[in-house]
Amino acid sequence: MGDRQPSKAQDTRHHRNPYDMYDIQPEIGPRERIVLVDWLGELRDSFRLQPETLFLSAAYVDAFLSLAPLPLGCLQLLGMAAVWLAAKLTEVHPPGLADLLPLAEGAYSREQMTAMEERVLKVLSFSLTVPTPFRFAHYLMELAPLPPHPDMAAAVRQLAEALAELSLLDTGLATAQPSAAAAAAVYLAMEMAGGCGAGLEFVAAMSGLPREELEEHVGRLAAVLCSATESRPQQGPCALAHRYLDWEARYGFGGLRRAAARAGERDEQLAARRRDTAAASRSPRTAPAA
Repeated sequence: MGDRQPSKAQDTRHHRNPYDMYDIQPEIGPRERIVLVDWLGELRDSFRLQPETLFLSAAYVDAFLSLAPLPLGCLQLLGMAAVWLAAKLTEVHPPGLADLLPLAEGAYSREQMTAMEERVLKVLSFSLTVPTPFRFAHYLMELAPLPPHPDMAAAVRQLAEALAELSLLDTGLATAQPSAAAAAAVYLAMEMAGGCGAGLEFVAAMSGLPREELEEHVGRLAAVLCSATESRPQQGPCALAHRYLDWEARYGFGGLRRAAARAGERDEQLAARRRDTAAASRSPRTAPAA
């Protein structure tokens, strides 16, 4: 978790417009990014990497894509270089080139991998120590009033970690302030587990976000959860959904039903806003008084 709490200054500095990256990427869009980030989750599982390694890897990918154009054929190479860099910071025994290159089935050479690592470092100006939702989520849970029963408190913590990982799949959440994504994960975890009334109010206050903005992030994350846990033909759920599904199997709170309800509320709110906007655009403008 690191030796100090994440700072708000760092948090603000690492907030980016969610679609800046796609403006400069002629071949890469949200779908391609989702596939890559979920594959990073598979790498985390294969090598049993620390959660922070996954979050840093995704942060490096998003920062790079926001700053430099990249051919689609190099996107997996970027992901591998990001994991390689992140693991060197967080893992006692990080995977090496001999471990990573076979995962691309011979698509890239050692020279291409080391060249991509060098390019990532230059594009990111060697700024590799960045705040992540994982660190902020743990900081919030250290302070927030959790359920008094140890098993319930552990359930909330594990669920918040799983939801924080799922937030990486959504461009808007992944490029929001890390503390905002963390607050959404912890808030939704408390909401789904139940019995956390005081904790919900604490997280809302600590987030520093307007209540409407926090609710938007929470609804967005709930929608990501529902989508990620759906089985895909011949594939099953997303790799990043496995931790949530393990939690659901262990604790059996029926969390998906609550998340679906939350996602439905967000859809209704968005539909209402669209109706209001359409009505406003159709209403006649009042002529200024003479």
